[in-house]
Amino acid sequence: MESWIIRHKSWLGWGFATLVTLIMFVSGYVSMQKDAITGDEIVYPPAGYSYLLYHRYDINFEHAPFLKMWMALPYFFLQPKLEPKSVENSSQWDFGRDFFFKNNGSRTEELLLSARMMILLLTAGFALFLFWGIKRWWGIPAACISTCIYAFSPNILANGRLATLDSGVMVFMFVALYFFISWWKKPGYLYAILTGIAFGVAQTAKFTALFLVPVFLITGLVYILFYIRKKFWNPQRAVQLGVGLFSAFLSIWLIYGISAYQTPPEWVSSKIQEVVPATNDALKTPADLVRLFNGNDLTRPLAVYGLGILRSYTYTKGPITNFLQYLWGDFSEYGWWYYYLAAYVVKEPLPILLALPLALILIVYVSLKKKKVDLPLAGIIIAVILTGGLMSLGNLNIGLRYFLPVFPLIYTILGYAAMLLFKYVRSKTKQIQIALGSLLIVLGGWLVWENVRIFPSYLAYFNQLAGGPEKGYAYLIDSNIDWGQGLVQLATWAKAHPDKKLYIDYFGQGELSHYLKDIEYENWHVARGFPEDGYLAISVNYFTTSKYWKNKGNETVSYEPLEQVEPLARIGYAMNVYGPEQFEEARLLESQK
Repeated sequence: MESWIIRHKSWLGWGFATLVTLIMFVSGYVSMQKDAITGDEIVYPPAGYSYLLYHRYDINFEHAPFLKMWMALPYFFLQPKLEPKSVENSSQWDFGRDFFFKNNGSRTEELLLSARMMILLLTAGFALFLFWGIKRWWGIPAACISTCIYAFSPNILANGRLATLDSGVMVFMFVALYFFISWWKKPGYLYAILTGIAFGVAQTAKFTALFLVPVFLITGLVYILFYIRKKFWNPQRAVQLGVGLFSAFLSIWLIYGISAYQTPPEWVSSKIQEVVPATNDALKTPADLVRLFNGNDLTRPLAVYGLGILRSYTYTKGPITNFLQYLWGDFSEYGWWYYYLAAYVVKEPLPILLALPLALILIVYVSLKKKKVDLPLAGIIIAVILTGGLMSLGNLNIGLRYFLPVFPLIYTILGYAAMLLFKYVRSKTKQIQIALGSLLIVLGGWLVWENVRIFPSYLAYFNQLAGGPEKGYAYLIDSNIDWGQGLVQLATWAKAHPDKKLYIDYFGQGELSHYLKDIEYENWHVARGFPEDGYLAISVNYFTTSKYWKNKGNETVSYEPLEQVEPLARIGYAMNVYGPEQFEEARLLESQK
């Protein structure tokens, strides 16, 4: 039996990877139908469709185009209504709402799910790339472990089935890094071109991918100093590097060319002035370069690319006044340097958190013993440190989703540690093999159970350190738990409880009249206190932030009295529902203080 497994291990490995990928895809497909349209989904698919149809970049210029166009590809077959004049809408949010709920109101779900499907295909398909890549570096055991962790990660699934940009940029950043490291391991024109293309596509996926620039530079320097040394300096490798850079430039220019070549130069000029006022001396030179590119039809796509980078930079350098940033009971306009670390600790499943320090100890021990670090592993570790560190410098702290590019890097490190463990186990007694095998099975089974336990509400996943998803909004809000996705499940609950009127204090972009058809409801606000009759559904974002507005003096009351009361229902952990009995209990507890 053992010899048969050895002979067929490659087929078995691919079979395992395919199985977990299919499970991931089905979980994402079924669960995404339970979520109403989320915050950014209202803009991205119709914006991408406008680029493909009219090649103008008026809508959502602060984000790169590729993934928006990718998720809009099915619209060529579905043919939703999008008039040319609508792309000149000054409000991207109004533009999105008109597209989904006004002009195509009878097809909202069809259009939303088709866009989500494109991102899910990308996210699930990446699991097979991850298996293939790690298998080539470190073998089948490492590849199986990393792929399994990735496929069952609630945080990956939470974002990988929504029509947003975070999981897509994660995919292309990893692919670019993989080919870059592989080029250093085995130089050649193929890896150089693949690195350039993946890097270029990553830049057009989301501006987070700019972090690849310092990652590539530092990784390359480390490889030259400690691995390659004098062997790097040869004409052929230099030419390959040039070919890679040209491939990256061409990818950026082509993708922005498709999306923006009809953009009026006057519009670009006005946006440059809006994003970088004349008083901003620090960005004067980059702004002048963007203006230079804008002066020629051939280079205007690069001007739009540069404009997006400038907007992204100025937006994330705070203060952030249009979002309430919240972490573990505190609010801030400038964020926290440790935000992503703190969020990771409460949102990553415990089996992964427990495995990570053990993996790092094993890797350090083996590396010290061998007096060297594996070349691909060194690149992955550099990428984790630099990407995580650079992210901590930004002031926009509204979701762990921004940290998503680091996740597959961590899972790759865990796969490498598993490979070391398998090598170690081979020479040990049966008892040790059984003990370590049992540990892996327990951790793996625990991770799968965490995935099953939160289904279908992946966006609201919190681990046991935070008290689970029920208590998550005490630690993090916004896209970490409540992105407006609860309306579909709320409608189901309301139809099962028709005895009282529904009042709703909703955070999100969904149209209540669309999702709550045939349900008697009324918009509510914290300033009105508790309703005299009926049920009150409160988005947990507003539940948490009501305390902030009361302390600021904007409101006279908050939902704080309800903190001591168990809700009548939790709607996907994104909304809490209370009734007359809960209001009475809250008033009684408040009076006893």
